[in-house]
Amino acid sequence: MVDGAAQTGGELPLIQTGKSERRPDLVCQRDPARARALAAARVQGAKGWPGSRRNPVEDGPIARMPVPLFPRSPVSLSIGPACARRLAAGLSVVLTLSSALADPGADSAAISLRARQAALAPQLQDSAFGEPLYLESVETRESASGDVYAVLPHPFNRLGPALRLPTQWCQVLMLHLNVKQCTAAARHITVHLGSKREQSLELAYPLQLDYSMPSDTPEYLQVRMHAGRGPFGTRDTDFELEAVALSTGRCFIHFRYAVRYGMLGRVAMQAYLGITGRDKVGFTRASVIDQGTPAFVTGVRGAVERNAMRYYLAIAVYLDSLTIPENERVERRLQAWFSATERYPIQLHEIDRDDYMAMKRHELTAHSLPSP
Repeated sequence: MVDGAAQTGGELPLIQTGKSERRPDLVCQRDPARARALAAARVQGAKGWPGSRRNPVEDGPIARMPVPLFPRSPVSLSIGPACARRLAAGLSVVLTLSSALADPGADSAAISLRARQAALAPQLQDSAFGEPLYLESVETRESASGDVYAVLPHPFNRLGPALRLPTQWCQVLMLHLNVKQCTAAARHITVHLGSKREQSLELAYPLQLDYSMPSDTPEYLQVRMHAGRGPFGTRDTDFELEAVALSTGRCFIHFRYAVRYGMLGRVAMQAYLGITGRDKVGFTRASVIDQGTPAFVTGVRGAVERNAMRYYLAIAVYLDSLTIPENERVERRLQAWFSATERYPIQLHEIDRDDYMAMKRHELTAHSLPSP
């Protein structure tokens, strides 16, 4: 047996036998038969021991000979074969546990989202939307956000793989009537935002989104899309999806749409909404009731709620379409998304169905968006 120390010119390590210390080269020189048996055992050990469960290296006299753990290392550490197998088994357990605990944050996030679903159970059950769906929004001097929570009738093993890739999200985002084009790369999505009517891309605003997937486990998914700059002087536009598997075989999702703005951005948005959306409202009832009829939030908060709902409906429609033949999906998605928005005409009606279908067919054909 040649140790790494011999190769580097150092002294050979001593073998601890319990009674005395012997050098392996001298042992082999004194007993050539044992040296040949040791060499044969090493070769056979690499091939396995066919025909017998008995390992002569472990069970025979050669078991008392050490095996160097790092044969080419200047300092050699020697262990027996049985110990080596026990060490390998221990490392396997450690690696398994490490894999299970690789993303503890995802486990806590999944628990938190399930707790949120339990807390919202009354609102989801008695939802004014006619389905297990709850929407809330917040507006401050510098930001506005809309959050949609919903239980979807899809197993997680269908939802998770369908919403992992930027190209899949382009399929979702293109359903929105203000999205004129969507292109995807590994970590980026570019969405061209325009009017509710057909228009050239030169007149649309290219929103550059950074795409990330902080968590992706067998029971929890988190996707984020962020743009530092947006139209009308806005900044920090965020799209975020969380989804968790439920014990009922369904999924609970949280979709968040948020935007920040400075003073100039807020003035620009209010001016825009004053022209194109002065009669538009959101879904949350305002504290003021107009002559006995419910009044809804307006302005920036109303616009954020409408967009959050439109994007959520696009997610739901996209997932519904995955069970139909691939060549029928795009047309069915367009029809289903428009029908879904028409359930809330006060907030979401913008154009007629024929105009929407013609516009989207042209946009999808012109930009050759692939269908998964």
